[in-house]
Amino acid sequence: EDGATGFGGYGCVGSGNYRLFVGALGNAFQEEDGTIVPFVGGPAQTYNFGPNNYFQRPSERYTIYGKGNFDVSENIEAFMDLSYTNNVSDAQIAPTASFGTGSYAINCDNPYIQNSPAGGLQLTTDIYGCTAADIAAGVIKTGVGASHRNVEGGPRSSLNENSTMRAATGLRGSFADDVWNWDAFVQVAETRDQGISTNDFVIANLDQALLAVDDGNGNVHDCPPLHAVYQPLYGGV
Repeated sequence: EDGATGFGGYGCVGSGNYRLFVGALGNAFQEEDGTIVPFVGGPAQTYNFGPNNYFQRPSERYTIYGKGNFDVSENIEAFMDLSYTNNVSDAQIAPTASFGTGSYAINCDNPYIQNSPAGGLQLTTDIYGCTAADIAAGVIKTGVGASHRNVEGGPRSSLNENSTMRAATGLRGSFADDVWNWDAFVQVAETRDQGISTNDFVIANLDQALLAVDDGNGNVHDCPPLHAVYQPLYGGV
């Protein structure tokens, strides 16, 4: 950024995990109209994850406590203690992405890897290095990147809930002119913790989706066994 508007001449432009493609022949970015262009970074080709992140994690807590006692006789007292606490806290961060640039595999005949509009790069040949022969043979390129930020699915959420309950009841008293005191009780307690994370990609499904094929009738499948070259990757399943 310009020194007059930036902080000491520097500025944060966001995350490169947006619409980024990484292959043996370079890096590329997909614009909103589908055009594939060289990746140069900057605000126009990065994702601003800040607005979706909670600055302070919201929390709600409810606590109930009660106790009581009753004189059964002159030297015996019944008592009871009850307590319950519930705490709920939610964290939200920016939408997930297919992180791990260079950790995926994709087939050159994948129907989703289409040529971009006129004037742009061709994703298969210019980025992943797929030749016409590779496309015809369905060669799999490994170590590629296809980073997509899941803006359609919304921010990631991490909801944590903790609840505790305790109940104790018993009798107490004295004898021998209050020389000796006694106490007998039973109690039950329970603690429950639950964490729910939502809107994260399932990596196994993502891997499969990147290995998509056309069955010849215009139907696209992400099932690896449909393509013979997938067998070594999936153990022949």
